Amino acid sequence: MGDPTPAVLPPWAAIGAVLAVLGLALGLLRRAQLRRQLAPEQARKALHVIMSAVALALPWLFDSAWPVVLLAVLATGAMVAVRSVPALRSGVGDVLHAVTRQSVGDVCFPLAVCVLYLLTADSPVLYAIPLLLLGLADPAAARTGSSHGLAPYTTVDGTKSREGSVAFAAVAFLCVHVPLLMFTPIGRAEALWLAAIVAGLATLVEAVSWGGLDNLFVPVGTFAVLTRLMTFDASLLAGHFAVLLGLCVPVINTMCV
Repeated sequence: MGDPTPAVLPPWAAIGAVLAVLGLALGLLRRAQLRRQLAPEQARKALHVIMSAVALALPWLFDSAWPVVLLAVLATGAMVAVRSVPALRSGVGDVLHAVTRQSVGDVCFPLAVCVLYLLTADSPVLYAIPLLLLGLADPAAARTGSSHGLAPYTTVDGTKSREGSVAFAAVAFLCVHVPLLMFTPIGRAEALWLAAIVAGLATLVEAVSWGGLDNLFVPVGTFAVLTRLMTFDASLLAGHFAVLLGLCVPVINTMCV
């Protein structure tokens, strides 16, 4: 599947650049909240997208794991500080914590990135696909649900919408299907079934997760499913999808009540 390009920056310079970009993003989003009345959920999801984009660059910024582990530790520490220190929480912390629901997604995100980096080794496609789901499918679901969610359903984490879940599934399908077709030798039929299976499972995980844990469960689960099924042929994958669909019918029925 190809190795990432060797790092072009010294590790400490790249670490500094990553932290600077994230700090600048946090500051700009806080400014948008104050001056442009950016909604709390929009600010949170915008930071989500930016963090995912930065994380996608890590295999090309670093050719060893220790800088990524260090970044994860620093990011987690920063998230805990923003959550715990009143002065920070009422300032830049409002980008993450102005929403009313309780969430540990801010802490789960750097943990998920670190775990993915360690697991995927020299396979940037397997690293990138789970992060694309975090950075694109999750915000698409939130945006669709808030703007067009007319069919709500109740979860342990509150109310979500069927429209948001459909948006998540559609974007998740593309996040898997396109990279597999473009950057791996997997056949078209196999890529189609793999994308359908991952999109279905990830949508269910996102729907039933609580407290922001989907930021960990979705990417790590996506990686696990891909590594398990990527060697299967189209007929086996089609069978797996049929079984998944059968198992999901009760859940889908519950969502449609």
